[in-house]
Amino acid sequence: MQGTAGCILAGGSAGGTLLLSAELMLKQAGDPSMGAVAISPQTDLTLSSPSIDANDGQDFVDRAALDHVRTPDLAWAQPDRAPQSPLPRRA
Repeated sequence: MQGTAGCILAGGSAGGTLLLSAELMLKQAGDPSMGAVAISPQTDLTLSSPSIDANDGQDFVDRAALDHVRTPDLAWAQPDRAPQSPLPRRA
């Protein structure tokens, strides 16, 4: 077996976001893993989804918590670019 062809990645929360970013990078390099299990990943680090504000008070995690979590994850990276935002919003 060569590369990551036999690997299954798993992660939750920030780890889920990281594994989706890793999957994206592996795919772009032509070496995707066999599969991935992402549990509650934060996939839109731009926080531009209308549901964030529309569901305020109903979601388990609010905008302030999402922003608190994404800030150290991003460091100085752009929130709308892969791989740090594994599912960047498309115009």
